[in-house]
Amino acid sequence: MGEDGKRESLLQEIFSILDQKRRGFVSKVELAHILDAMQADASSTLTVPEALVPAKIQRDSKVHLPELTEFLVALTVVELEDVKWFAESVVKVETELRQVWSAAVQQWQEHVAFLHARDLHRYLLNSQPQRVSRWLLLRTSLDSAGAEGHGLPGLGISSHEVETLFADETADDITRCTEKLEPFLQAVQLRDQLGQLCLDGDLAEGDGSVVDVLAQLTQLASSSRDLACLLIHEDTVGFATALVRCGAFSQLVVLEASKLILAILGHRVQENARDYERLCRDVLAVFLEIGFSPEVDHFDPQALVRAMGRVPGREQLRQRHAHAETIAEWVVCLITLPADFDRGEMLDVLIKWDEKRHQLQSEGGDRQDDSSPVLVSAFAFGRTVPLLLSRLDLASHHTLHEHRTPMRTHLWKFLLNVLASAGERGRELFRAGEGMRVICNVLRGNLWGAERPELSPDEEVDLQEEMEALNPGAARHWGLDGAADSWPGVEYIPEPAEVFRYYAMDFLDDKFYGSKDKVLASAFLEYMGSAELWGETGLVEEMVHYPNTLQVLCRVQPTCAGLLRLLLSHQMFPGYLHSTSRLLAESFTARASRFLVSPDIAQRSLFPYAFRDALPPSSRATSAMQDFRRMLVEVETKNALLRLLAFVYHSLQAPVERVRAGHEAAADGESAETLQPEQADELCRLVAAQLPLMMSELIDMAVAVYTELTDFRRKAVLAANPLRGAAFDVQGQDQARLGCLRGAAEALSRT
Repeated sequence: MGEDGKRESLLQEIFSILDQKRRGFVSKVELAHILDAMQADASSTLTVPEALVPAKIQRDSKVHLPELTEFLVALTVVELEDVKWFAESVVKVETELRQVWSAAVQQWQEHVAFLHARDLHRYLLNSQPQRVSRWLLLRTSLDSAGAEGHGLPGLGISSHEVETLFADETADDITRCTEKLEPFLQAVQLRDQLGQLCLDGDLAEGDGSVVDVLAQLTQLASSSRDLACLLIHEDTVGFATALVRCGAFSQLVVLEASKLILAILGHRVQENARDYERLCRDVLAVFLEIGFSPEVDHFDPQALVRAMGRVPGREQLRQRHAHAETIAEWVVCLITLPADFDRGEMLDVLIKWDEKRHQLQSEGGDRQDDSSPVLVSAFAFGRTVPLLLSRLDLASHHTLHEHRTPMRTHLWKFLLNVLASAGERGRELFRAGEGMRVICNVLRGNLWGAERPELSPDEEVDLQEEMEALNPGAARHWGLDGAADSWPGVEYIPEPAEVFRYYAMDFLDDKFYGSKDKVLASAFLEYMGSAELWGETGLVEEMVHYPNTLQVLCRVQPTCAGLLRLLLSHQMFPGYLHSTSRLLAESFTARASRFLVSPDIAQRSLFPYAFRDALPPSSRATSAMQDFRRMLVEVETKNALLRLLAFVYHSLQAPVERVRAGHEAAADGESAETLQPEQADELCRLVAAQLPLMMSELIDMAVAVYTELTDFRRKAVLAANPLRGAAFDVQGQDQARLGCLRGAAEALSRT
């Protein structure tokens, strides 16, 4: 072969080497860079043609074989052989780099496609570079998660699209992007593994594997907000709540599942969700019961406590619906765990997590500095507050409330933390849970009332029916005796009971711990009455929602002396006093007239003649009965008001008088400590200011009461001594005393 033939052959080989894709042309810039690199070699004498100097090429262009021959016409055969060798080396290196680049692109594409198929790619945006994040956002639906054809129409995660995305990126850059996807893939795999273990796994050797998976998920959720969003999307919060409710797992699973829930809630996604995170926001809104309204969504907390307990077996895990559980169900399961240690442990976990809202970031909390506002608790939206109050209600059935005093103190602390930053909504939830009634029941404790036997609800009904059949009316009294019951009718007690009852087991801890829950309940009210929270007016508004607040506070002094002073001196007290008296009067009238109109053949009543036609509303008998009841309520309202004021006065003064008289021991139903005489006199003056009687009316009433008492004394003396003279002697003395009393009354009225 001649030199020309060899030259032509070399040019053809160089062109073929550079045209790897067999497109019929090579890149002018690529050819220029190869020649420029050869010229940089000190041993090379190659002269680069003027047209292929990189600095003089304005833009890349296609170079065909004739043009390549023209560009390299000045090169010798030896120089062409060097160009061929150098081109082969460059192409070989580029091929290897291209393979590495393609492998990196393929790995990234496979990972993202896997997440894209489950609509989880939306949570990758913050982990990728801005250009890649924008590329992913175009393929993300903002209207609703899981929508068909994610993002803009025609866009996907194909290999060609991904190669185009990373065309200007190196393999190392792509690998770094891929590495940031690993935690998301791990979270998905762990979530799937958790479902498989809990639904179909063999728990014969324990649930240690479930605990390990939960711990890993907790670590991932704590490390990244985006990972927490991914887990929310995958129904992790609801599934963890279902695990807590499931009785097939140990306390370790309950603890780790609760930590996972708290780790996810700690990012507060419901408050700062982006447009592409709407599903997470909506899921947490359902879980936290943000749409709950106490005025609209009426419910029975005690019925929910019964329904939300732990369920044995794993069947409920298989039958559950996604995103159906709520925070109230989770909290109820934790505070009703059968073991005292487990309940205490979970309460500590909840309290410490919730207290982070009040702590600074330097202390591991959420606030940046002291001027930062305290965030609203995650427990301050739905039914959690009423359910916590129901667990503190000592008047409920023994299966529904907390018996241990240390646990009740923890519950009060937890409740205070939740309500402290809940604002007006906290007051609504407190009222929905009948918070003032619950607090009064705690303050009352076992100071007065009757002990309640530990029976099931059905057994209690049977016992009540049996006692009513043997002795009508006795079943509702439950043993009224002692000085504490010497003022019947001053507290409103819903039927059928006529006295407050308590369980002795609720106060077994008092001998070791003292009545800490009572102290905390009183401190709770005083704290909520501060200017930063409800304020005094807001506190009084809550106090007057329970008709027995006054009666309880006056008997548990001096613990509640400040609260009692606030109530007695507030402008809402007269209205509260009248409404309570009215309620007491209506209750008395209903009880008193029941036997008169009751269709009971065993006792005298207007039945059956007057009620043979069921007394239509327009009948004269119905109208007369209604008028009679109305007048009786009006009269009894005045009596109840006077009786209530007298009861409060007596409750304040009697302990002080006993101390003055030298009696060290307090009477039944009274606190061991008493008010100072000055404090008692101040409160009594506030009570006396509400007396709805003129001085003359008060004197007439005193005379009538005195006459009644002396008449009773005369009859008692006559019954003990039937001698006529003795009775006349007593009567004469009483007449003389009554005359003196009337004279003094008239003199006082003239002055």
